[in-house]
Amino acid sequence: MKGPGIYLAQFMGDDPPFNNLENICRYMAGLGYVGVQLPAWDGRCVDLKKLAESKDYADEIKGTVESTGMEVSELGTHLQGQLVAVHPAYDIMFDGFAPSEFHKNPEKRTAWAVEQMLYAAQASQNLGLNAVVTFSGAFLWPYMYPWPQRPTGLVETGFKELAKNNEVKVAESILRWKYKKEGKALPRGENLGRHSRVIADRANEIISIRGKNLWREIKKRVQKKSDEEDSED
Repeated sequence: MKGPGIYLAQFMGDDPPFNNLENICRYMAGLGYVGVQLPAWDGRCVDLKKLAESKDYADEIKGTVESTGMEVSELGTHLQGQLVAVHPAYDIMFDGFAPSEFHKNPEKRTAWAVEQMLYAAQASQNLGLNAVVTFSGAFLWPYMYPWPQRPTGLVETGFKELAKNNEVKVAESILRWKYKKEGKALPRGENLGRHSRVIADRANEIISIRGKNLWREIKKRVQKKSDEEDSED
């Protein structure tokens, strides 16, 4: 094969001429392309499992593409390949690359991805190809490249959570100091942390309404909490 090739993944759609394999191949051939890389996850192009199990179906796919003056260069398994190994930090975001029945189940999602890659190898052989293109799964993605793209607001939410954690720690430190100063026993178990979160949340509510200083408001909330406990005693 000589000439430019094109990957169909980013062009497939529900409207003609992008809605099925023959239509889009004719369109791309009209633009001068001679080679086509097929997205193995897009049913509008191929049925991967059927392509792996049926040489007749593979011949049918080849015939459809060749009838437009193009050739199949490779199968693309970029989405499935990434799911073979997923860092926990990307777990939820990568769920979007798998069928919904595997969402929130990393083990089954990985098993599905491995099966898909095996299908792709056999399907490529049926098509007379000797290579499969993919994005290999990796546990190191978070340390190399921000993919998949982060959801809108993720970074902002991260900073807000960091600030909230620090506010809770400040509230807890003041509570510890106040209980010690007043000679009181600290709340048992998780109660100290729960009291600290309540104080920090209430302080933020007041600040959002009145625009007051956070540090001053946390100290006031601590004093109020202490007074309430005194009255209960």
